[in-house]
Amino acid sequence: GGARVHRIDGTRKAFTKDTVAQTASAAKLINATALIKELYAHGLTVESKVAPFLPSCWEKGKDVGSMTFRQLLNHTSGLPKGSGCDADPYGCLVKMIKEGRTQPRTYAYNTHAYDLLRFLVPMVDDLDAGTAWFDGWECKNTGGILNSRMSERFVRYIRHELLDPIGVAGTFYGDPFTSNVALNYDFAGGNG
Repeated sequence: GGARVHRIDGTRKAFTKDTVAQTASAAKLINATALIKELYAHGLTVESKVAPFLPSCWEKGKDVGSMTFRQLLNHTSGLPKGSGCDADPYGCLVKMIKEGRTQPRTYAYNTHAYDLLRFLVPMVDDLDAGTAWFDGWECKNTGGILNSRMSERFVRYIRHELLDPIGVAGTFYGDPFTSNVALNYDFAGGNG
């Protein structure tokens, strides 16, 4: 029931039983599962340090070397909240790591810090391959290449290592006007 695309976007399209909807923050469970699976596969735990799996060309700010995977997963990393992350997700992550742990290490929901998992899962999975990407491009995200390549490796991992084995189909892309994909709407302000 309901609409997957509303008139505010030019036309109203109904949900069907096959509509693909965004998971939004519910994807954090999938991302955390992927990370923990990879940590376990390499004899690591959530208490392991994050820094060895960050690109060596990223400047690490205050106390980044002491940050654990647990702190990243439970939103106690102390990393600053990202700004400009929608326009430049790669630059946002680089900037957060460079600034370092400038916030209190108490719970503070930080979805942009959690975005690091998109890089960390592939790096834990195959550190040599991840390092080769960054070294090969001299850590320059020209045309978004590093962001794209690491995102592709992350998506491939999620599909092949988590979703396929349990028979779940998932998509990471889709145009709601040409395929059966739902848009997310926030009608809290009465814009419905």
